[in-house]
Amino acid sequence: MRKIFGSALSSSSKNSTNLEKIAVITNYSACPLGQSLLKVLSQDYRVVAISYDDKTNDDINQNNEKTSNIIRFKAHLSEQDDRNRLIAFLKSENMVISRMVNNQPFMIRPTPLEKQIEEEKLGLRDHQAANQRVEELKEKIRILIETPLFLNGDLIDQNVIDDEARILQIIQKQYGIFSLQRASQVNLRKCLKANLEQKMIGISALTPGLYSPQQVEYMRIDKSNGKDQNDTKHESDIEYLNPDVIAIKTYEKLLGKNAVDLKEYVMKTEWDAYADLNLGKAPKIYSDVNL
Repeated sequence: MRKIFGSALSSSSKNSTNLEKIAVITNYSACPLGQSLLKVLSQDYRVVAISYDDKTNDDINQNNEKTSNIIRFKAHLSEQDDRNRLIAFLKSENMVISRMVNNQPFMIRPTPLEKQIEEEKLGLRDHQAANQRVEELKEKIRILIETPLFLNGDLIDQNVIDDEARILQIIQKQYGIFSLQRASQVNLRKCLKANLEQKMIGISALTPGLYSPQQVEYMRIDKSNGKDQNDTKHESDIEYLNPDVIAIKTYEKLLGKNAVDLKEYVMKTEWDAYADLNLGKAPKIYSDVNL
């Protein structure tokens, strides 16, 4: 029977005790938190840091003393060929993943009310442009929803994730799509349930809180006349978290040597930075985001 995952590589039954246990972080360059998580992971593991661009490499070289622990790997993990290339690299280097953080590659900005389109009023050229934007949006949503399932599935299928490993999905709160991302995490766990239980691999997710003013722009739709005074007041009162602190607390609570045990880790489908990592009270805009 054809396997659900499309990797063309043959699986391997090599004993994981003969392999180097490493950490992997995907999309580390997508946000400041990704870079902070990379630095924390590299203190205990050699880390394969995966990115679809090279924008932050110089920053990491300058700020991370243990750069020898970081192997940068350029890939679009939504593409099967790049996932195969990653698996082949891990096998060639005799590596097995003990900790993996799947950082969200991007966020999708809500369309302001004045830019939302009434299709019946469009001319032919505008209609074509609108269709193109819709197709681009559908592709972004496909990447956010499908990639974690196919990536984790391929890695488990090819025996490059260790027994009792932990996988943490970083999912950002954002207007209109957050509930879809939440549902995709539940679906991921259900689809991989047999494989996860066989190797006792734990998958959970983290909503990391607000650490940048830019995140707020993805949590609401601007009114046609701009933000009202209440919006401005609430946003000026926000105390943004430090990404380095989030990363340290995440590692200590969920991924490190003294983290919660595996059973407790997987009991929660989703951990929250404010409530579960004791990082204070969540700002109102964060708590009230329209799912």
